[in-house]
Amino acid sequence: MKKESHPGVVGAPTLSPLFLARLSRRGALPDPFGSRTVRTYYQARYAIWHALRALGIKPGENVAFPALHCSAELDAFVDLGIGLRFYGIDDSLRVRFDSLESAIDDRTRALFVIHYFGLPQRMDTIGEFCRRKGLRLIEDCAHTIRGFYGDRLLGTFGDASIFSMRKLLPLPDGGALRINDPAIDPPAEPAVTPPCGRTVGGVRRSISRNLETQQGPLARVLRARVLKPAFAALKAVGSGRGSDPSPREEQYEFVPERIHWGMSSLSRAILRSTPLDEVCRRRCENFHSLAMRLGPTTHVKTLALEIPENFCPWLFPVLVDRPEAFVAHLMGRGIEVSEFWQRFHPAFPRNQFPAESAMKERLLPLPVHHQLGERHMRWIAETVLAWNGS
Repeated sequence: MKKESHPGVVGAPTLSPLFLARLSRRGALPDPFGSRTVRTYYQARYAIWHALRALGIKPGENVAFPALHCSAELDAFVDLGIGLRFYGIDDSLRVRFDSLESAIDDRTRALFVIHYFGLPQRMDTIGEFCRRKGLRLIEDCAHTIRGFYGDRLLGTFGDASIFSMRKLLPLPDGGALRINDPAIDPPAEPAVTPPCGRTVGGVRRSISRNLETQQGPLARVLRARVLKPAFAALKAVGSGRGSDPSPREEQYEFVPERIHWGMSSLSRAILRSTPLDEVCRRRCENFHSLAMRLGPTTHVKTLALEIPENFCPWLFPVLVDRPEAFVAHLMGRGIEVSEFWQRFHPAFPRNQFPAESAMKERLLPLPVHHQLGERHMRWIAETVLAWNGS
């Protein structure tokens, strides 16, 4: 009997040469990015910087910010001299309003909320809190791309909303700021194009990864005869020169010189050509499939999440006691994951938030992106449930 082969699980979506050949170079970006008040940037961390400026928050004032976060978000506040008043997040990744009340002082000008992994916060309650306190609302949608709260798009609740499209789509770069309050003037359009070398480097890695995962004679022909000319054609896109950084180098970097970089024209074309409804539907199906298959084990804990029927998730979060060993277990079985939010920013007082800090250290995400399917979810679940903690 032929032994069943298990599918390799690529950790993030990749670009195929055939998709690139069909890019739409013209036309408006899809919702929620098609508004005239949307500005696109090289990365979301720079969109946060522009949001703070647009909202008129001054040095010495502060923003209420969740104690569970990546860390890269905080550099924009530090760069502008804006203070941070941290508040707690519960085990279901919801805002702890008792902690939030305590975080507000007479210098607080805005509330920053995160839709963790694409799961919406209770935006009606949060909106009422901001109105009662006289606060601006910054809505962080970096973990989703077209999610909903009720029948309303995420990213339309905040006075300003942040997106990180490159997290969910195979873009070499791309973040966005959307201004929703008509009384707020959007920033000027970004004046600087990212260096071509950086854009081409990201696309090269993505296409190479895509072709590495393809099997059969056609894939071999593509690797041998398409890859090289495709990269030569990509060099004609955009202008300027730049180094080809690794994704690891850029994970936490905040470089002031990049604050005014826009999103590359190639990333805009990929976003314009991507069927976002289909992307979100597949991601949602994969998340629900994994949620049904996974239960708590001795060594892996699933979170008590309120999972909506219709949402657009980034990743599926679990908590583990030994992240490094868990990553090695998954990688050894062909499931690409990496350590996640284990880094702490110097501006965050981790000792004041032991529960959130412990969650941050133990949190690891599992891939559910739109290029995966049911057999991948089945293999991920089997592998997670088989881990003995060693």
